[in-house]
Amino acid sequence: IEDYQIEMEVRDDNSYLITERLRVNFTEARHGLRRMIPRKSYRGKNVEIRDFQANVPAEVSRDRHYVIYRLGDPEQTVKGPVSYELSYIYDLGEDGLKHQDELYFNLVGTDWDTTIRQFSFEIRMPEPFPEEDLHFTWGPSGSREEAPLALEISGLTVRGKLQPRMRP
Repeated sequence: IEDYQIEMEVRDDNSYLITERLRVNFTEARHGLRRMIPRKSYRGKNVEIRDFQANVPAEVSRDRHYVIYRLGDPEQTVKGPVSYELSYIYDLGEDGLKHQDELYFNLVGTDWDTTIRQFSFEIRMPEPFPEEDLHFTWGPSGSREEAPLALEISGLTVRGKLQPRMRP
C-alpha cells in the first residue's frame, strides 16, 4: 500500500462515518484488495457496519471476528497501481458511558499482510474535546507504544500523519 488515508466523522449517536482511500501497487496479478473490519468493539460489544460503498465491485462475507469486503472484480486481475475508495458507517450503539464520551478506534488495524508506506488521517469531532486526552498508539495488537505522528489540531478536527513504514 503506497498511501492510506482515513477520514472519520464522529457522530453524536456513537457512530462513525469512515472514508478510506488507498493507493495500492500490486507487484503480482491479484483480484483486488481485502478489507477486514472488526465486528466487535474493543469492549467486546457487537458493532453494526452499514451503508458500505466502494468505487469498485465489492463482495461481503463474515466470519466470527470480521466483516470482510473483497474489493475488485473476481473475474479480472489487476497488476500495478490501483486506487480504492470505500466508505461505511461503524455504529457502536449505546456505549453505556453515562458521564463521558469516548472514541476508541483502531484506524489501521493489525490484519494487513503487506507494508503501508504512508498513512494519514483526519478525525472530525462533534464537539470540543480536551486535547491532552488524545492518545495514539501503534504496533501489534495490544501495543501501548505511542505512535510517531505529526499531529495537528484545529477546532474540532484532528489530523495526523505517520512517516515511517508500517509492517505487518
